[in-house]
Amino acid sequence: ATDVGSEQQVGTRPSDRPAQTTTNLESAIESASPPVNTSIKDVDQARIATLVESWRSAWADQNADAYLSFYGSTFKFSTRYKTHSAWEKSRRGTLARASFIEVVTQDLDINMEGDDRAQVTFRQMYRSDRFQDLVRKTLTLQKVDTAWRIVQETSVEI
Repeated sequence: ATDVGSEQQVGTRPSDRPAQTTTNLESAIESASPPVNTSIKDVDQARIATLVESWRSAWADQNADAYLSFYGSTFKFSTRYKTHSAWEKSRRGTLARASFIEVVTQDLDINMEGDDRAQVTFRQMYRSDRFQDLVRKTLTLQKVDTAWRIVQETSVEI
């Protein structure tokens, strides 16, 4: 790591600074600055990580409106439901029936699939007064305008 701070001269005009310092400083900035695509990817990954935490929190808080707002209109619900509204009604009922819900997510792995799609895989521990499980969950997210939405969800028991 380059110690940029030790090379800066405070209170001097640019013409008073040694040429070498400017070159070293520019070099340090250039090497520390990621390419544009990487920074966009990093911003999207940070937004996705925040989304997953907010989704988890809404679920644990049993806030059905907030929880369901994370799902896109094209969400691929289980075939046991005939319509999106039937799936949504079931989710609302599950949230309302539990006296408590605890959801823990660990080991978040975000895989960007282009600029508008991502897969997020993590270990999820779910517990309520009615049910508990430990799964490896994968959320497929699609960017809709500027917001990320869950469009598919799969789980495998571990």
